[in-house]
Amino acid sequence: MIFIIAIIAISIVSCNNNNTIIDTHSHEDLTVADDGHDHEAVTNQYTVYTDKFELFAESDPFVLGENSHVLAHFSLLPRFIPLSDASVKITLNIEGAESHQTLLEPTKSGIYEFSIKPRKAGTGSMIFNIEFEGNNYQVVVPEINVYADAHSALHVPTTDQSTVNTIGFTK
Repeated sequence: MIFIIAIIAISIVSCNNNNTIIDTHSHEDLTVADDGHDHEAVTNQYTVYTDKFELFAESDPFVLGENSHVLAHFSLLPRFIPLSDASVKITLNIEGAESHQTLLEPTKSGIYEFSIKPRKAGTGSMIFNIEFEGNNYQVVVPEINVYADAHSALHVPTTDQSTVNTIGFTK
């Protein structure tokens, strides 16, 4: 008899048709751009090999007149040892308009953090000049795009990365 009463009680409770939905999470982290739709964070990734170095770099999209963060990881080949005790100069060359920054030492072993402001929109290259052990080396990332405005940079397909002498992967 107790079993039948328990089944009836469970049936009554489970058949309660309460359609109230309580939203317990925050929507503060959602953003909608001025054009009315969401944008994901965009990061460009570049991997380039030379006979002496491996470069893996990540950057914000390059936008005319705005600082872009470039995080460059350099390894010495063939043993993939992080580059240290070297100065590295980044040059962003877009159709002859150049922007530069030189770091005399890595931010962390093998890692150089740059902030560079493009002076012209268009297509060009990102060049890293490395002074190491009394020698000068150059690592070139071709096909770098600088956009006229931030909105244009957010709507570029993710395949907009250099494909010359590169392999796409994350480190």
